[in-house]
Amino acid sequence: MQSVNAWLQHQIDEYKFLIRDVTVDFYMAEARLNRQESHIDHLRRYHNACMEMIDLCRKNGDDESYLHALVKLHNRLIKEINNERRCHLFRVQSYYFARNTLKLICHQLSLEGSWDKATAFQTDFVRRVPFLP
Repeated sequence: MQSVNAWLQHQIDEYKFLIRDVTVDFYMAEARLNRQESHIDHLRRYHNACMEMIDLCRKNGDDESYLHALVKLHNRLIKEINNERRCHLFRVQSYYFARNTLKLICHQLSLEGSWDKATAFQTDFVRRVPFLP
């Protein structure tokens, strides 16, 4: 039988390996999204890779990495919403994803008692994101 310390160290090591693998997937998806000719499938793959990382962080209690990854995804989505070289459907999908990330960010910030930061994120979203018909 393992000691608690050995078990805990194994869990931490396993998390580090998993987060490294997910991070590689994230950067590969981001590289595809950075291409001029990327399309909505690349956006969805990028979103899914980010959400996999975010979920892994959440499940392992890594609140700092969880929030960091959410904010990174959220800001990239806002950038894509405002990218007029993207087709309308691409921008609308980015908008839908960004609303979800905003909800998750505000929820996490409210759990931490950071109401001012949550309000600032909401205000920033309204200011930076145009209405997409």
